[in-house]
Amino acid sequence: MPIFIIRVELNNAASNDYARLDPVMEKEGFERTITADDGVKYQLPTGEYYRLAQLTGQQIRQSGENAANKIGKGCAIVVTESNAVTWNGLKKV
Repeated sequence: MPIFIIRVELNNAASNDYARLDPVMEKEGFERTITADDGVKYQLPTGEYYRLAQLTGQQIRQSGENAANKIGKGCAIVVTESNAVTWNGLKKV
């Protein structure tokens, strides 16, 4: 199943705008954490979300746009589809 990482940068955002976006993105099926092979969860950077889904990149992007619209913010979005993700320096949850 495809792995997606989506970066949502809200236009003219205050830090509390991302706090409002997070639960809306969760309702769209995204997570703010990513899980390592050993089961340990890590916090993604602000505005980044993870989703495992049988969708296209365009569908993932639209889902992110829908979430931003629900909180009344315009946004810039980048979607990456991958079969593996690696990272360093993320905070353990």
